Amino acid sequence: MRKASGKLAGALALALAVLAGLLYFRFEDGGASVGGESLSFEGPEVDHDPGLETGRSALAEIAEVGPLRSDGETRDASVRLRGPGRLRGRVLERGSERGLEGVTVELLPVPPAGAEIMAQVSQFIGSGSDFSQRVRPAATTVTAFGGEFSFEGVREGRWYLGATAPHHVADAPVSARVLRSGDGGPVDVWMRSGGRVIGQVLDGRGRPVAKAQIALTTSSMGLLEAAADGVTAFLRAEADRDGRFAFAGVSPAEGYELAAIGEGMAITHVLDLEVRAGEDTVVEVRGTIGAQVRGRIVSASSSPGSGAEPGTAPVAGAQVAALPRGLRNLKLAKELLMATHTVTGEDGCYLLTGVPPGAVDLLAMADDHVPARGPLVQVPNSPGAEVQARDFALLRGPKVRGRAVDVSGAPVPGARILWNVIDVASVEGQPSLAPLFAAGMKEFEFPVSDHEGAFVAGPLGGDSPFEIRALKSGYEVGRARWEPGDEEATVEVVLHRGGAILGSVSDALTEAPVASFTVSVSGRIEADPAAPSRFNPFAGGVEFEGEDGRFELAGIAGGEQELTVLARGYLPKRAVVHVPEGGAAPELELKLEPGATLRGLVVDAEGEPIAGAQVTTEALIATAFERLEDGRGSIESALAVKGRRRQRRAPPVGLLRHLVALGFLGEGAVSTARDGSFELVGLDAGPAEILAFHRDYRAGAVLTSVERGDGNSPVTITLTEGGGLRGKVTDRFGQPVRDAMVLAVSPGMAGGPTSNGELHQARSRVDGAYEMLHMEGGPYLIVATRGDENLSIMSFLGTLNFGLVHVPEERVVTHHLVDTSASACRVTGLVTRGGAPVSSGMLLALNLESEGLLGLDFKAAPVENDGSYVFEGLSPGEYQVTFEGDGPSGEFLIDVPDAPQLVEDLELPEGVVRGRFVSAESGEAVQGLRLRLERTGRSGSGGLLTGLTRRLSQGMTGGRGSGGRWRDGSKATGRQGGFRFDGLDEGRYRLVLVGDARSADFAPPEDVEIRVGEDETVDLGTIVLDPGRSLRGLVLDGAGDGVEGAEVLAIPVGADGLAPRRALADAEGAFEVRGLGVGTWKVRPSAEGFAAGSLREVVVEEGRDSEELRLTLVLGLEIEVRVVDGSGTPRAGVACFLSRAEDEATTAAASGSSTFLSQFFSGSNTTDSEGLMPLGRFEPGVYRLRASQGFSSTERQVELEGTGTRRLEIVLR
Repeated sequence: MRKASGKLAGALALALAVLAGLLYFRFEDGGASVGGESLSFEGPEVDHDPGLETGRSALAEIAEVGPLRSDGETRDASVRLRGPGRLRGRVLERGSERGLEGVTVELLPVPPAGAEIMAQVSQFIGSGSDFSQRVRPAATTVTAFGGEFSFEGVREGRWYLGATAPHHVADAPVSARVLRSGDGGPVDVWMRSGGRVIGQVLDGRGRPVAKAQIALTTSSMGLLEAAADGVTAFLRAEADRDGRFAFAGVSPAEGYELAAIGEGMAITHVLDLEVRAGEDTVVEVRGTIGAQVRGRIVSASSSPGSGAEPGTAPVAGAQVAALPRGLRNLKLAKELLMATHTVTGEDGCYLLTGVPPGAVDLLAMADDHVPARGPLVQVPNSPGAEVQARDFALLRGPKVRGRAVDVSGAPVPGARILWNVIDVASVEGQPSLAPLFAAGMKEFEFPVSDHEGAFVAGPLGGDSPFEIRALKSGYEVGRARWEPGDEEATVEVVLHRGGAILGSVSDALTEAPVASFTVSVSGRIEADPAAPSRFNPFAGGVEFEGEDGRFELAGIAGGEQELTVLARGYLPKRAVVHVPEGGAAPELELKLEPGATLRGLVVDAEGEPIAGAQVTTEALIATAFERLEDGRGSIESALAVKGRRRQRRAPPVGLLRHLVALGFLGEGAVSTARDGSFELVGLDAGPAEILAFHRDYRAGAVLTSVERGDGNSPVTITLTEGGGLRGKVTDRFGQPVRDAMVLAVSPGMAGGPTSNGELHQARSRVDGAYEMLHMEGGPYLIVATRGDENLSIMSFLGTLNFGLVHVPEERVVTHHLVDTSASACRVTGLVTRGGAPVSSGMLLALNLESEGLLGLDFKAAPVENDGSYVFEGLSPGEYQVTFEGDGPSGEFLIDVPDAPQLVEDLELPEGVVRGRFVSAESGEAVQGLRLRLERTGRSGSGGLLTGLTRRLSQGMTGGRGSGGRWRDGSKATGRQGGFRFDGLDEGRYRLVLVGDARSADFAPPEDVEIRVGEDETVDLGTIVLDPGRSLRGLVLDGAGDGVEGAEVLAIPVGADGLAPRRALADAEGAFEVRGLGVGTWKVRPSAEGFAAGSLREVVVEEGRDSEELRLTLVLGLEIEVRVVDGSGTPRAGVACFLSRAEDEATTAAASGSSTFLSQFFSGSNTTDSEGLMPLGRFEPGVYRLRASQGFSSTERQVELEGTGTRRLEIVLR
């Protein structure tokens, strides 16, 4: 058994920084099966038949051309949501501009790409069919001759138009307003050539599988790029009695994935389907019976009087189902749960059938027990095989009786009662999403209050107090909190009817009424269970038309509500109003400011017009994204989801083109006409950036100044093809690696300026080749990774491979990638603490001997609930493995051989350091003081790497860390001032106060080295903290003026028990650095646009504050470095640093992980394809210039003199 090791190495910093930045984004994933066999690298045999002469009589009837749904069935004109609205339009073919007859056109409440996904998600909220109806088409019609269509008698609102035809696909999302007057049209819907996928589902004996459920989706390994092109597909179909199915209107592309499940067959995948324009792709799906899983459900807490020991009492009548790991199976998750579902017998035993191969989670629920995920089962790829699972223990959960009543106390029958079925927080960071699907179990449905309003809620998941919610159309969501204790108590949930908002809307300049507008309010009470929800950011508003500009909103939740008014040609208007329950708020008079109108053209590099480009502005993007975030926040609040990140007010720059292409901006983006022209209305006056996107070009933008009115000069936006990457993914022996996902992430993706923050994705083909086009020039981090056969999310973390590359502005370059996990050693084992397996966590393995561009290899593996872990592929070498998760962290060293497999068990250390802080002035305990325990006596930048490791691993495990730790590994003292650090390895440590507002009140404690023996507990007793001292002063520029926003850094000299202190200068340049201890400190000012100041030594004395400091910043020299190899060829991706030699030791402690991360992801510390990198501004003096890449590094001394700019050169061999 391997004991924990404390060794850390400095070269890990770069990879950890890279991954910490990437963790902001969660990867999608993507592998396959034909004829029910194991997922293989061989693609299915597929026919492409442009003439529909397939020669397969069983499929002949599907070839008919007519108004089709995505599943190939004829769809008649119909209206689901009736009202006075009207809309006319045409469906046209892009290029020929001819009208298309027989096209099915739908009015959708959400973008077409998300409609089916949201309908599927609704199956797992357990609230009946109401939610799924809200995302279904409001109306359907079929185009006539010339492509014309019309909707009559439809509910007014803002709707998306979905269009489906056998061999055509919508060119771009289109939204329109359906109004009583019909003024929202006419609208043109453009389509381009597409294909169909038709086929038949057969069982293992070749018999048709009637009513089989089929899903056709975009390749998971290319999902992001497909989204950026607007071709993301999530289509569902049901086979007819002969097992036949059809998907119409599929975008031409490679790598489609098809999944099918039906009676008598396990879920089967067919991968690498190619759809060609104007053709049919014919596929045969042949399933197998799957495997069987036996097991037993027991109660983790026995019922009173049963006489059974906890964990041994069998649970009869429990529902059990299997859900394979991985996103590939989730597209048919509901059907998987239904197909494998069974009920336990009196002995608690069960038998699941039709279980697919791979890693499979068991999901169970029972009366009086909380739904939970059980043991992980590895199912062999052997039809009919039987697997024995470990006992599955369910925890009992509390139940509560209650009544749903109105404000008068009268019962409210028919209210849907909701609660948290599981503890959502416990799922975050876990390797399985299975618990989230508990509400999709066959016999589960949330209860409804009876005629007396009575209900029983539970068993309740999570921690108390529990929240019970009641939903019913016409009422505000009712909420009540309950804590176990009085089991006979009845909880009362009160539902409110709400009030009304009345008002008028007029033009702020002319005071004339605005005749047509949309009003949205988050507090609107749902009245129609089939209509778009108030949470819908796309169609949740209410349309008003009338010459008087008046509106009335009934059924608005009481209290303070925010109302938003949108009208074409005007700026958005927000107002806050207090709504009294049962009455009307004071009438509003809302005056809309007319916006500006801007026209322009989108052209290519030759000046030719580009039709179908999407044009928007930064302001319109911010408005649309704010609407999306408000909707998300309202849903999470309504569902009582806790612990989510705060709302953003702008999307990550790297996802802009995806949001635009998928239609998520709604009317915030307009499409260019056939002559490339566009018109934007309702713009705010002032500087504006106009952006244009098209799938065949790199995004373009132009800056302009917009004035109110219609007199703005037209603008022209030129789109070019941009740069690109192509290459091969191979293993370490040079053999091609198929189905690797390649991501290119620019350093500014989360919002920085570099490379416009782009994100690109590609999938390696059979020969390992990949290609990315239409890229912005600049540096990119390249990540190559592969999922397992079922594409479990965590499996991608075990195959991560990194590189850095610079993409030229208008040229495609070659860049090959090596997947070190392919053809490597499979490492398995158990993680234990005190001899018992840990229940969850993450292992991070880092190898410093990699030949990759970053000089290291990084892999991750989840720890399962039985303590087991698997690294699917580690190349030979020494790895540092860090555990983070269930309990204290730990570090290990593993030597991986050049062999097929290694079994390595990991035992976590159990050393402890504890103590207590009190104030010297008051003698009282110091609560809420953040401190960190750091290892001493290490080589390299151990402190930095420890912080980076914790950030990365805790980001993966989705939490703040165990034992109340923050992401930097610090802990806060408790009410009695106590602290405790567990899981410590043998070695030397020191306490460090984290530089936050609380610690600024105290001076650092005396620096004492702490020695911890093997599994030893060290009690430091009571530590007395003296009050902190302050440094005050001014930061001035060369002219003697204050520098607002300048940062002043104070670094302790010879006092390691305190982190560096920082302060920001105010408008006058004044600053105060607090929380200093007696002793020597070195102070340095810095500010954007200035050279960093020199370190100045200051002595803080006992009993008195220091004299006021005057710190001066100068412009200095602007320095750029050029890195070349021995032959003079520029080297890209090299990290460069320029520092004063005498300052390095002092400033090393201040260069924490946040600084490192910000430098990397702003693109400021690696050279480009010309070997160039800006270093910033520096004062004259003698410096040391360092350059490093992987294991190669060099340095030289340079002397800076004078002012202006200077280029330095260094050779890295």
